[in-house]
Amino acid sequence: MNRSFTYHPNFTDNFHGLLLGLWGTRARTIRSGLTCFMFGLFSALLFWSVGMPPSAVAPTAVLFAVAWGLFVTLVIGGWQAWLLTRRQHAIGPAEIRISEDGVERSTRKARVTHGWEAIAFVDETRRAFFLYDATQPLFAIEKSAVGPAEELAALRAFLRSRKPGNYADR
Repeated sequence: MNRSFTYHPNFTDNFHGLLLGLWGTRARTIRSGLTCFMFGLFSALLFWSVGMPPSAVAPTAVLFAVAWGLFVTLVIGGWQAWLLTRRQHAIGPAEIRISEDGVERSTRKARVTHGWEAIAFVDETRRAFFLYDATQPLFAIEKSAVGPAEELAALRAFLRSRKPGNYADR
């Protein structure tokens, strides 16, 4: 397979990537959940120290922990996705090439190439194929760049023939 796709940066793909960065794996979910828990514990101590009745401290702390998680995820994550999208628009579209040798992404400013030997597995999400080394993502093929369902199915079949992974026939 020698295919080329043009990826036009967009907010939705970038926000999806940032959500995966916060909550995408078990370890990230635990880390983000513990951060929310610590914020809730801090707020509980603060409310208790200013004289809030003990029966009201726990529900208020839970509310603040959830609010913190939503704030970080939606507000700060959305702001970061907007900034990233704006920067990517300034650079221009990316050309994604998939071949028998590997994968490549190039823009006006940079080119990143990975041979298949560097890729251990593929994780397909609702919006992208993430290509990993042993533990970390190396490369993303955004589905918004791929095109019609037939091309997406052909790409999925090619990737499945090259590397094991979590594939979804969506």
